[in-house]
Amino acid sequence: MNVNVNLNLNVNLYLNSNLPTNEHSRSSARARSRAGGLPEKRYNQKKGGMKVKITIRAYGLSFLMIILFISGCSLFFQKHTKEVVQNRISEAEEHFQVVKSLDMEELDGEAFETAKSSLATAKEHLKIRRRDQAFEFATQSLETSKQILRKFYLNTVVELARKAKKELAAKVGEDPDDPLTDYVPKLDGVLDRAAELEADQQVISLDKVLEDLKEVLKVTCSIQTSTAETLESDVSFDRGSYDLADRGKQALETAFEKVMAEKEAYVVSNPDKTVILKVKVVGYTDLLNFNAKSPLVAELSKDVSDIPPRDPERRKFLNQRLSELRAKTITQYIRESILKEELENPSLDIQIETVGRGEKIPANTHPPYPTSDPRRRICKIYTYTTVY
Repeated sequence: MNVNVNLNLNVNLYLNSNLPTNEHSRSSARARSRAGGLPEKRYNQKKGGMKVKITIRAYGLSFLMIILFISGCSLFFQKHTKEVVQNRISEAEEHFQVVKSLDMEELDGEAFETAKSSLATAKEHLKIRRRDQAFEFATQSLETSKQILRKFYLNTVVELARKAKKELAAKVGEDPDDPLTDYVPKLDGVLDRAAELEADQQVISLDKVLEDLKEVLKVTCSIQTSTAETLESDVSFDRGSYDLADRGKQALETAFEKVMAEKEAYVVSNPDKTVILKVKVVGYTDLLNFNAKSPLVAELSKDVSDIPPRDPERRKFLNQRLSELRAKTITQYIRESILKEELENPSLDIQIETVGRGEKIPANTHPPYPTSDPRRRICKIYTYTTVY
């Protein structure tokens, strides 16, 4: 406003000081007109034209300055700081790179292009300091990528989880000791999340998509490499002992040949990842009682002060101890002989679990159950190899 006033004031002062306006000046003008100068009417028109032109130029300059001022304000007075915009662009970039790396373009080509172009536009706006526009386009890219990830989760991750759960059930059957059963709650968690997403039209976080995808692939790999071997105690252990017999050692060596080959293949094909080798040994016994004066009872009672004084509690206690110690003997041999060199491998995570079930009936063992039952005098060795 001040610019307009000053410019108009200067223009009027200029006109008043340089153009004839009093009666004498008008007479002089008429005289010059009669003497061959400009006609009086023409002179007045020229004077008016000069005034209009100068005024128009003054207003044009003012308008230009106002536009420049507004443009400057729009760059200076913005809602989002540079840091906020950069963080939003980084978040959008992270989501889109995951979408791109997992080949989700085929899942929704139009949305993929929207996420891609919006991200590029956001970066261009940030270069010319249009932070609000950059934030808007980055947000559009981010939200589009999240929708693609949601669709990927429901169409791909969930289907993999359903397939894995079906394969796991077929592999494990009714065996609660199989370590693959540890994966059931995780697969159920994926399926429950999917139901919530479909019901509420929610989006899912990038971390959760990647976490669940990784877990489902881990389960699938574990199922494919899992083994379950049974060692008969009568031939694998010395009679009346929990020490491994030579036949038991040979059976373990043979059982682990395939396991070690698969482990090596995974280590070679996944040099930048951790390969997990899971080993679980479960010992069982039948209902046979013990000779109280036998060396075995003395061994089973060593360092134990609360042995039940009477049967059947005493028998159950001793059989529980026997199943635990036989399982421990097997895991010790696996650790010290078969996997001795592998324990120092930083890319290999060996997880060994030992369980004693005592007189509990092993899975898939059907009645009748005699007191002396070789089907129950066993140790089961479960293994699987996976990548994490």
